[in-house]
This record gives sequence, C-alpha cells and structure tokens, in this order.
Amino acid sequence: MKSMKISLHMLLAMAIALTVVAALYVPVHIDRDGGFMKQYSHVSREYVEEPLLNNICNFIASLYVELTPSYGCVRESPVVENSTCYTSTNLLAEYVLRNLCNNKVLADKVRAFLNTYPADFYDYYQILFSKQFSLPFTTVEHVNVATINGITIKHVKRTDKVIYDYDQYANLVALKALYHVMHEQSENAVAELSKLNSLFDGHGFKDKAYQASQMYETYKLALAVIAYKSLGSISEAGRYSKVLYSIKPFTTLYTANYTGVGDLNLETACLTAIALYS
Repeated sequence: MKSMKISLHMLLAMAIALTVVAALYVPVHIDRDGGFMKQYSHVSREYVEEPLLNNICNFIASLYVELTPSYGCVRESPVVENSTCYTSTNLLAEYVLRNLCNNKVLADKVRAFLNTYPADFYDYYQILFSKQFSLPFTTVEHVNVATINGITIKHVKRTDKVIYDYDQYANLVALKALYHVMHEQSENAVAELSKLNSLFDGHGFKDKAYQASQMYETYKLALAVIAYKSLGSISEAGRYSKVLYSIKPFTTLYTANYTGVGDLNLETACLTAIALYS
C-alpha cells in the first residue's frame, strides 16, 4: 500500500497541487478487433471530473504504455509517477479493464505484462481476487524489477517489520475486515468495521496518514465501500459512496470541503471503479 504512512505520491501531489492544470481530454479510440495505437500518447487529464465508470475507464486507458509488441503496462499516474508501473496496481487495472470497462484489448496486454513480471505479493488488496496474505500486517517496500523505454517496473514486497498500530490506518482496517470476510469470520469483520467508523470524521478518514499530511486519501473510502458491500451492509456502503461522488475534481487526495488535490493515481481509480461498479 503506497500510502500506508505518508507516501511519495502524497508528498509530491501536495507540492504540485497549486500548479497542476488539467489539459483537454481526448477520448481513447480502440479497435475492438485487435488493432490499437502503439502507445497512448494523446493528451489526457491529470484527473477526472467525477468518478463515472466511463471517465475512469478512459483515464486508465490514457495511462497505458506499450513496452514491447507483446505487452504493456498502466502507469501509476499522469504527473507524480508517470514513468512507473507497479505490478500490484496493474493487477487491479487488468481486472477493471476486462470486467468493468469491457476493454479486452488492453486487458490482454496488461495480463501479458503481469505474466512476464510475476510477483509473490500484489499488495494487501490482492485479497479482492482471493489471493491470501498472512497477518499481522507488515510494512512494504518497492523493488525495481526492470526499466524499459524509460518506464520503471516495480514490485511491492513485504518486509518483516510488523505494523502494531494497524488500527490507526483506515486502509489496513478495511483490508483486515475483508480478510475476515474471506475466512468467513463475519463477527471479526464487523468489529474491524466498527474501528473503521471511528476514524471517519464525516468528510474522510482522519487516520495517522491524515494527521501527518492534513489531506484525506480517496482510495480509503473505496476500500470502505468494498468492505461494507462484502458484508451486505448497503446503507453503510452508500454513506462512503456519497463522499466519493462529492470529491471534485476526483483525485487521489482531497480536502474537508471535498476539493480534489493534485492528480489521480491508478490505485485510487481502480479501487473506486471496483467499489462503485462491481
């Protein structure tokens, strides 16, 4: 999880927040019979205006870059990490492109990328795809795997440093709830979601990451929606979905008045699509 503490993305996004100007968005045109542009070099937004599925699908496609004739990857963001592809978030992107965006062309290319650079761990949200992880939570690090055409490919790797205060990070609390759901431990999942609610201040999750940055993180709302939906708690899921729809422009970070800050990253875009449209 790139923002378990204060992430590089968070710091850089805050720094550019006052200077990033959205450019004109040019829709992606894909030949569904198999032909497509070698590289998505068209001008795209740094964010989307609101988290509609079509907006998210076009945004993800705009971040795609072809690395070889056989495969390509989706870059993490248009500004802050525009030359980095994480295998962890490309796992999310492949699912969203294939199952929600109906974009088999790019999904197949990203799947070939993931097959070329397999990993043992795809960050803790791999549990969304029934990929297990063990508790307790530990910190993660990013490992450079290769650099192709100026694009750095990175794996997410667990360390042996235990996060004893996991319950002070909304993302980890939501993920632990999902862990319990997968193991059919519904009472434990409900207990974790009670902890999650205690971190919510009506605008977003005021957890340790917020205390350090004074910015809310959008993807944590998406994880909350996913966790509540997994337990069939539609009303609670709707509570957090409403906040997601309130953020304008829709970015990775936002303020208490729901103003988006900086750019939108792939992690946030994919988790939001899964939360709202799966």
